[in-house]
Amino acid sequence: MRFFVLEAGDLIGYTELPEPDRDDGVAFGDLTTLPGYERCRTVLETAAHANFLMWQRVLAARRDGRLPPLPVPAARSDEPTIFISKTSEAELAIWGEDVHAARAARARLAFSLADDSGLAVSTEDVQVEARTYPGHPRPGQPPFVMVAFPVAKRDLEADA
Repeated sequence: MRFFVLEAGDLIGYTELPEPDRDDGVAFGDLTTLPGYERCRTVLETAAHANFLMWQRVLAARRDGRLPPLPVPAARSDEPTIFISKTSEAELAIWGEDVHAARAARARLAFSLADDSGLAVSTEDVQVEARTYPGHPRPGQPPFVMVAFPVAKRDLEADA
């Protein structure tokens, strides 16, 4: 289904989204940009580059001992494993002010969806992320859209 993507009420593009996953209500798609996208392009590309720098800095700090290595999950190698960890204060310090500033600017963007008649679509969250930035080795990938739609099961759990 086609949705229009807006930032602070201004049209920036559209996306074709499949039906959201029944369990978590999330759908993903590519953003076809329109002229309004230019207003937020630099912020999104700077944030994408900052995320790349953040991971480079954290991995380098782990290699040279400024950060401890990640714990190894205790699961058999043939079992799928999801490893979740909270970002530590030490990791946040390694990121650098440029990364923090880029992420803060990205967080100030307010995305929303509208249907093909222009009516607002109820969502829990709409995220738009640039996949490339100036100097990226694979230029030209379209921005990525992730939408979390309200899900009755999740809403009921939150009320409990």
